[in-house]
Amino acid sequence: MQQSIEKRYATKFCIRLGKSGASTLEMIQQAYGRESLSQAQVFRWHKMFKEGRERIEDEPRAGSWDEKDLRQTREESFNGGLEISAFGPEISANWKFHHDNEPSNTCSVVTEHLTKNGIVTIPQPPYSPDLPPVDFFLFPKGKTAFKGRHHETLDDVKRTCNHALKDVSVGDFLGAYEAWKRHLQKCVHAQGAYFDNY
Repeated sequence: MQQSIEKRYATKFCIRLGKSGASTLEMIQQAYGRESLSQAQVFRWHKMFKEGRERIEDEPRAGSWDEKDLRQTREESFNGGLEISAFGPEISANWKFHHDNEPSNTCSVVTEHLTKNGIVTIPQPPYSPDLPPVDFFLFPKGKTAFKGRHHETLDDVKRTCNHALKDVSVGDFLGAYEAWKRHLQKCVHAQGAYFDNY
């Protein structure tokens, strides 16, 4: 990281000298050789400094989790247990919505609905695929129901999907909840770094 900071200072220095992006890239590559920033990074930092950015360091990442965040989310969200109940405003008052930053989950219609109904969104840590339970628990169950079968009509697809969802037991959901907590814990221990073994 320190070497990257040094190269950003060099890029900023080139801006002060009035160098173009291409000229800055050439100078950075000449000075640092194989360890220079990539062309994309040089141009990105060159543009930001040229537009008036002063900070050399990266901005804090929004999705970072720490032990305190994880503990607080557990305490606020679950109060030691999980109840399966009918949906309603009185039930959803303490819900937390965890998603993987897909555009369908972050679009304005969805975010406005969540805000209007007082549903808190839990941020998705970066480099954490399959963290939401729907990815590692529910989707695979649905895929299994469809695997190797051909469905003639949309009604057949709906029937198969409904049947697969009705076959999911309360115990399965409780197991998914425990797995979700383990996944979150591993994400915290990895400090946002990529890992793929749960």
